Amino acid sequence: MVEVDGEMLLPARWPVALSPIDFDRRGMATAIGGGVGSESGPQPPYSGTNFRDGYYFDPELASLPDGLWDGAHIDICAGHNWWVKTGVVTGKVGDRLDFRYQFHDNFNPILDTPKQADRYAIWGHLNALDQPGEFFLDINGLNGPTNTLYLWLPDSGSPDGRSIAVLRREHAIMLGDHSHYVFRDINVRGGTVTMNPASVSNHFDGMDVAYGSTNRNMLIFGNNISVRLAGADHVFENGSVRDLYGRAVSLEGDNIRVSNSVLHNASSHLISAAPAQNSQVDYNTAFRGGSTIADIGAKATLFEFNHIYQGGMRITDIALMNTWNSGDMEGTEVRYNWVHSNLAPRDGSLSWWGGQGIRLDSGHSEFGCSNALIHHNLVWNTSTDSSITFWGLTDTMVNHDDGKIFVYHNTVSRSLVFGGSGSVAGNDVRNNIARDFNNPTGGLAGIIFEDNLFSHMTVAGNLEGDPGFVSQTNHNYQLRENSEARGVGQFIPGITEPASEIYLGAYNPEAAPWRPGARLRTQDLPALTAAFETDTFGHARLVLRGLPVGRTFPDEFGLRLSGQDAIAWVSRYDFESHEVEGVFTFDLATLPLVSDLALSLDGLSWVSPDASTVSRDAPVLETLDAVAGQPDVFVLSGQHLDGFTRPLIPLSLSGFAGQDFNRDAIPWIVDTSAWVALGMAPDGSDLRILKWDGVTPIRHHVEYGIGQEDTLIWLLNAEGDTDNIISFEDRSQLYLSYGDADAVSIDDPNVLTDSYPALGYAERILHLRAHDVAETMAEGQAVSLWKDQSPNDHPVIAYSEAVQPTLRRGVMGALPALEFDGIGNFMEVNGTDGLGTGPARFFTVYRNPEPGPQKWQRLFSARDSVEVFDYETGYYDIPFTDQADPGSVLAQVNPRLKEMNRDGQFSGRNFEIGRRSMQSQEHFRGQIAELIGFSGNLTGDDRARLLQYLNWKYGMTVRPQVELQPMQTDAGITIHVGDQLASWVTREDDGSLRFGAATYSGGEPFPVTVDLVLTLPDGQILTLVNGFTYTSADAGEPTTRYTHWSLDLPLEARAPEFIGPDNRPNLLRFAHGVPANTHGTANEFSIFWDEHAAGPGLAVQILSGGEAHVDHYVVDNLIYHLKASEDLSAWQTIPWQIAEALPLNTEADLLRLELPTTGTRAFFKLKVEMANNP
Repeated sequence: MVEVDGEMLLPARWPVALSPIDFDRRGMATAIGGGVGSESGPQPPYSGTNFRDGYYFDPELASLPDGLWDGAHIDICAGHNWWVKTGVVTGKVGDRLDFRYQFHDNFNPILDTPKQADRYAIWGHLNALDQPGEFFLDINGLNGPTNTLYLWLPDSGSPDGRSIAVLRREHAIMLGDHSHYVFRDINVRGGTVTMNPASVSNHFDGMDVAYGSTNRNMLIFGNNISVRLAGADHVFENGSVRDLYGRAVSLEGDNIRVSNSVLHNASSHLISAAPAQNSQVDYNTAFRGGSTIADIGAKATLFEFNHIYQGGMRITDIALMNTWNSGDMEGTEVRYNWVHSNLAPRDGSLSWWGGQGIRLDSGHSEFGCSNALIHHNLVWNTSTDSSITFWGLTDTMVNHDDGKIFVYHNTVSRSLVFGGSGSVAGNDVRNNIARDFNNPTGGLAGIIFEDNLFSHMTVAGNLEGDPGFVSQTNHNYQLRENSEARGVGQFIPGITEPASEIYLGAYNPEAAPWRPGARLRTQDLPALTAAFETDTFGHARLVLRGLPVGRTFPDEFGLRLSGQDAIAWVSRYDFESHEVEGVFTFDLATLPLVSDLALSLDGLSWVSPDASTVSRDAPVLETLDAVAGQPDVFVLSGQHLDGFTRPLIPLSLSGFAGQDFNRDAIPWIVDTSAWVALGMAPDGSDLRILKWDGVTPIRHHVEYGIGQEDTLIWLLNAEGDTDNIISFEDRSQLYLSYGDADAVSIDDPNVLTDSYPALGYAERILHLRAHDVAETMAEGQAVSLWKDQSPNDHPVIAYSEAVQPTLRRGVMGALPALEFDGIGNFMEVNGTDGLGTGPARFFTVYRNPEPGPQKWQRLFSARDSVEVFDYETGYYDIPFTDQADPGSVLAQVNPRLKEMNRDGQFSGRNFEIGRRSMQSQEHFRGQIAELIGFSGNLTGDDRARLLQYLNWKYGMTVRPQVELQPMQTDAGITIHVGDQLASWVTREDDGSLRFGAATYSGGEPFPVTVDLVLTLPDGQILTLVNGFTYTSADAGEPTTRYTHWSLDLPLEARAPEFIGPDNRPNLLRFAHGVPANTHGTANEFSIFWDEHAAGPGLAVQILSGGEAHVDHYVVDNLIYHLKASEDLSAWQTIPWQIAEALPLNTEADLLRLELPTTGTRAFFKLKVEMANNP
């Protein structure tokens, strides 16, 4: 390692290293092929056995001179990517690189054989020194004299007069057998800390060990160790170990403790405890490791409250907390840890098996792993499906048939796995929450496996359902009040925390949530800084920053401003920056503008940081002006009148059954026609779906129908956009926003292909969607052309009116379909050529609401000529009626998904939709919404995800629900004019407030002067004394009777549940003359069967409010809309039969309806709008 003027230089490497210690595979070169030869001798100057010649192919090498890297070192991770190796480059010709390395000669040579996709890097050669800020130390004299240091300074300047430091020794503190030493607050920069097994009772407090083990040459050393705690009774606490090649801390003895430390950026393990016993690893933050983060193979050892993440940066098939072949672990306990973000690559085609969460690995081992307790851990974001894994034990392993592995009260985002092929008897798995369960062992004999909640699987003796987490977006896995994980399970003595009801998972819903990781120390307090920040909604909160990397607040942490405690606070851990901030809420009405800041780690002893005061801007009211031409509208100007400026409509999401909103785009079918009337751009370019903060957009794509009643929008909180935050806030709220005239469209079609990749595959040979037709055509129109969305863009034509299908809207899960009459309708694809030949797989969404009598109906069909049999889609389950008994077949009212795979030779020539190819018979009678064809065979996850897309889109499986809540059109600010509430308030871009004045209802002679009182979102109250003057009783009177009526509503009648999406409180109450605050006490309309003279049918009756209905004006100027739905998700408008009945009056309140008869049940809702005041 080399440092110039306090700045670490980068080691010369190809490709360029991104940091002084760079083992991250993602920044290395990628081979497109490779292999290994037979055994050869060692490559000088190294000795040893099992050397072989390997090679890689990489097109990036082709442009470099041959022989450029001869004699350099190469960092490789070959084959299954289990081991990191160092080799010596022996030649480079074209795109081939040859090297010699020590081959791992084991039971399977493939494990260590170079191949395509391996990552590698070249170093140890002067030719790699090719940019400022790099160095090369030529120890062996490869490019000149031995022990020569070559530098290219960051500023490309001269080394004269510069401070240049070079790592001089391997060990910084070498205790040997010495004991009972105390090292406190010592920074070690370059060199390890080590001792012998005879050493005892050494204490390391507050030490920072950086660049301890730095040798990357695996031909000389194995895994170096920065801090080696060998012997007994040692403590390493309140410190840090960082930036190294090898292992950070190794526990090698009895009764050793590593506590409250930050361990990060190591090419191998951060915590290695396999040789330890009776030890403790607690309250540490450990992240960024090339391999496993914590080796938990110790005996009788406690691992608790550790924050473990970002392992697997170099190798694969690892777990973040892992052990292998540990035998009887004597009750080692792993509890209350956060374990997440395993970066190990997974690709089954390369035999890269990815990264797991917590694993007791007995595979191919002598002793296996047994006798351990794993409980109250939180595991998420692993690159494999395995969150917690233990292996069955074969008959030669320790504790066979009595594994003593106890797994309780863990919350994991993916699977519980019982691996291997041995016995799982004697193990106990209860009260966990997981997505599903995987049991490669093939049996559950002898195991207790019950009362676990799975969101995606039915398992005998266990539960299935939605765990109801508060907010997975920011990894808040606490349980909501309605969670299906509450009030179930078993009380496990000594494990289940006390509560009024039993719970499942890692968090007791009645206790404060636990937080792991290294805590803030006294010496960290002076550097902390605090400032008030105001969010989009106008809430001002104090934000405390400056915590050291990896450290969080202790549970007892306290913060005061001028002696006032915070009302509430929350910590936010950013696991990209690895920093924590605290957000504190105060009663600002009683807080000075300049406050003294005091901090405490325990709530008892208080200290002031270096920046000991906090100031905030005071809101000020300045001027009040009337708006010309609008006598009831006023503008209030001032400073720091914070609130949001645009209307936001809260969205509630529900019905997730373990789906990952960061991966699975969800469909939302919604009526957007009113949005255009309320100010959205007709093309939806200003449409935004915003995250919890009301500012940050999530990804969305409008697949169909913007401005229509059946708009299809896909929402995706993609991984790149997700919060890298862990906090115990509820960030599940989303917002809909539109109306910004300057907005540019952020509609992203990749939302679909990122979630459902097959939709973008070049292998699509046909892709037809009925809603593409519906974009330009009306209900009931004949369809002559159907646009093909596949890369082929085949013409799909019905060449005459007689054969043209009909467009039907709202029939397939609320989406359109093309209707074929079963007599003559069909469409031809690409003429005679059709879809060509070769294997194919098709997916069709269709239904048969009125099955025809023809047998052998074809959804589609193809063949080379009329003389050969056609390639159809499985007519055998297309319903048809028996002419002798037409009622014998039930109509297929709901959409169905038909999948047909043609693995063998398939002729797609003369491809026709809706009948047998080239033959006027066996026509399909029904509706087709979507048809997708692929060349070859779509299998595996690609197929599964496509099926999910189609099933969700057309409502064939239950969709997650997205619901609009009442619009927030005001600024979160209230204004009282005297004792009357202003009818509306908005905040302009310049910070001023525009509001509608209330009507004066007093009896004093005019003019009348009253106070104007403003309440900000954070509770601050400002008053303009005598700031508003009424000149007459009508001053500011609204222009409609509804607004006149609504202004007199009591405050309790303005609660959110009484406000509709149009922000009009109690419009239905107004329409029916009922008291405004009697929401839910009576039905406002009824649907019933009416035996009318013109024929029976459904009718709707509008109910009046009895004595409260005293004036007919309350129903004047109102338009009623009735909508129906079969699933409470997709709604369609029902036309009135007698239009003259509108507007309603008390004498004619019965309306006849024309209702569709497509379903066995229906739900109805009534909408009222103001005809003259939209």
